[in-house]
Amino acid sequence: MNLTGLFQYMTFLNFKSLVAAYLNRKVADFTVNGVDVIGDAVNDAKRAAQREHDFVKNRTIGFITLTNGGVEMSGMKVTPGGSALAVKKLLSVWLYSTSGSTYTRISRIEPVASSELGYMLPGSVVAGVIPASDMTTRYFYQVGTKLYCTGDATVDVLCEVVQQRADYSADGDEDFFLQEYKDWMLLKTVEQLNFFLKEDQRVQISQGVMNARWDSVMKQENNLVLDYNNSLD
Repeated sequence: MNLTGLFQYMTFLNFKSLVAAYLNRKVADFTVNGVDVIGDAVNDAKRAAQREHDFVKNRTIGFITLTNGGVEMSGMKVTPGGSALAVKKLLSVWLYSTSGSTYTRISRIEPVASSELGYMLPGSVVAGVIPASDMTTRYFYQVGTKLYCTGDATVDVLCEVVQQRADYSADGDEDFFLQEYKDWMLLKTVEQLNFFLKEDQRVQISQGVMNARWDSVMKQENNLVLDYNNSLD
């Protein structure tokens, strides 16, 4: 089988074929009782990467309506009223205006530590935290996976977030993990499959090799972030 053309562009299906080829097996060998073991190993590798690092390409914009009583971040949307957006981490919160499909930030809503603020109701005063004269100013705070706001009962906001990319499921699924970090994903997937393979079929992968591949991933990540100290005037 000629694999050269197959692996020029990585989809979920192509990547599973690549992994099986490295193990000198067929993809079908990894389906047991209807379970796609090799597919699950690929997704385990992707989950592990996202647990370890907040990837630059996972940063995006989400929309949600904050309330005094709190709202789960699982309610974040890709567009106002649109499809759901899985959020790993909240970075910032903004008031915004809308013109068609264009969303413009108006002003940033500052965070207040929940340990200091507690569950503050509109109009209440927390000594040493927010003066009574400033209670009309918007603040937000996070408790667990819930977001809260001070001031009026509700407010629509635009949020900078780190999204959690979903597992691959369809054959044609692809993203930057498979395209740009294929080498690390391959090793991590094989490492996961070693729990499935018989002892004499396992691939020995040293921690040093894994660390070197991960360091390479992090170097590319660092190159994607603007270094203000070294930027041109």
